[in-house]
Amino acid sequence: QQQQQQQQQQHYHTRTVRHLFPTLLIKKTKMMNSLINKTAKQLIRPRQFSSAATSASSGNDYISPFKDFFDMIDRGETSLKPVPQKPEDFLKCGIPESCLRFRTMSYGRRHLSPFVDINEHKVTLKVGLEHIPIESELEKSILQEIVGNRMNETQLQLSSNQFGSRLENKRHLVSMLDRIVLGMKKLAKEKEEDA
Repeated sequence: QQQQQQQQQQHYHTRTVRHLFPTLLIKKTKMMNSLINKTAKQLIRPRQFSSAATSASSGNDYISPFKDFFDMIDRGETSLKPVPQKPEDFLKCGIPESCLRFRTMSYGRRHLSPFVDINEHKVTLKVGLEHIPIESELEKSILQEIVGNRMNETQLQLSSNQFGSRLENKRHLVSMLDRIVLGMKKLAKEKEEDA
């Protein structure tokens, strides 16, 4: 009898599950669809940002985490620390180093030895005449005699291909410019003392 009761319960249980399973499945899918629709509506709905003015009027006590940052922008400040200004370097003759312009050319690797073009290490220096400390017309004429056609109305142009390194040629040009300007000043001073 007990065995018969257990069989009846199992039969009833399986029959109930068989009948209820489609309805449970339908209910489950409806529930999932409604959940997906709610989530999609929340994602699609435009977000509402509250500023300090709207939060005060609506009664919220919301303070933006970026408030200090935007206040700093309004004051014209930045979050970067100020970079200490390095004093400008000058050559011995008085020309600021920032006014010197250097130019080099790269010709690429050649197929035959020595694999490097003749002018690969050539460096050209350009400096504006307004940066050269010329104090009189005498100095300007002496400078014109020293450098010749390397000087025009606006700039002085020197080039060097003496060394096998661009860095050495650059140093040589800076040294040459120093010597030219100091020599010009010395010659102009001697000529003025003689006259």
